[in-house]
Amino acid sequence: VGRSTARLLELEGFETHLVETGAGALAAFDESFDVVLLDLVLPDRSGQDVFRALRTRRADLPVVLFSGYGEQADVSRLLAEGAQFIPKPFEVEELLGALAKAIARGRAPN
Repeated sequence: VGRSTARLLELEGFETHLVETGAGALAAFDESFDVVLLDLVLPDRSGQDVFRALRTRRADLPVVLFSGYGEQADVSRLLAEGAQFIPKPFEVEELLGALAKAIARGRAPN
């Protein structure tokens, strides 16, 4: 699913960097990233933990969270912290809209 999503985003003009674990996401993080697309269910740690760790590195980082499981109920705090959320399965238009909204929000003056 990750490779398919990355390929889809590349076809839409995004440059992508795919990682499959929370540790990989933290190791690969670059301050120049425009947005992070983050699953709440990762093999090595929770997406919530990764979200917060990324935000300690860059407080204004636009993040779009997604999940197909029951974590959706726990997302309200992350939304209050500025994350966007889309449930799986999602349509291409939903994903692109969430990414655009997150990027615009990240660029908005504080």
